[in-house]
Amino acid sequence: MISEIVIMQSNGQVVKRLENVAAGSTFLDLSDWAGGFYLIRFKKDKSVASGKLVVLRL
Repeated sequence: MISEIVIMQSNGQVVKRLENVAAGSTFLDLSDWAGGFYLIRFKKDKSVASGKLVVLRL
């Protein structure tokens, strides 16, 4: 189980926080999000992983 998923705007403002996420696939509805770059952070036990999330609007 992932203890926390946090998605932030590039300025550090948290736009989405999920806690106690079951292992496997998780779907997020981003249809109302502005296009741009976001930072995403995953926490599990004592491990932390982070990356970039890009939302494109065509």
